[in-house]
Amino acid sequence: MSLLALKGSPALVWIAALAGMVLCLAAAGQSVTGRWMGVLIDERNVMSLSRFQLLAWMALVLSSLLAVAWVRLFAGLPDALAIDVDFGLWVLLGVSTLSLVGSGALLKARAGAPADTARLEPPQQLLALQGTPVDEVSHLGSLYANRTAAAATWSDLITGEQVVNAAHVDVARLQLLVFTLLVLLAYAAEFIPFFFSTPAHQLGTKFPGLSVSLVALIAISHAGYLAAKVSR
Repeated sequence: MSLLALKGSPALVWIAALAGMVLCLAAAGQSVTGRWMGVLIDERNVMSLSRFQLLAWMALVLSSLLAVAWVRLFAGLPDALAIDVDFGLWVLLGVSTLSLVGSGALLKARAGAPADTARLEPPQQLLALQGTPVDEVSHLGSLYANRTAAAATWSDLITGEQVVNAAHVDVARLQLLVFTLLVLLAYAAEFIPFFFSTPAHQLGTKFPGLSVSLVALIAISHAGYLAAKVSR
């Protein structure tokens, strides 16, 4: 089905835009790291929680913007590109971006700190029991690292970032991941009636709203996530 054939179906345009966004991110990761989820892998060769949550929101928001613009343009509606995005969504994206930048700065400081090599062996043994080859385990300062991108796993999103806690669940990271997924799914569900129940010639420019409570939930989770990084 061509893109022109999709012009009368907001739902199909949205699905196609979201799928295209995900494929572009996957292709970028594959071309650089040799893995489809490579865009989530940072310089320590581990999956980055900050990258995951920012890219997830980016994919949802940009695909929705493209879908609305495409449908309204082909429907011949006036001011097709004058899309009104909810202010709370901009706040959420800003918080996510600041969290990514702040997390990177804190990790850079940790990477420059000297590592206590005597404390490396116990975590390595535990990681080996969990299936991580010992020869893949490395470190940057006091931070846990993998020698290659191939060793990065999804569990990196919820485990500690330092060598001493890399084999254990980090509650602050787990909380941020759970809250991000819940809010992301809740907001994505708002687009179902927006795209699936609205004819192309009636598709408005105002995005579904994001409640203050949801924005506050994510902001508090990010604050706790960064505070946990500072305290360790």
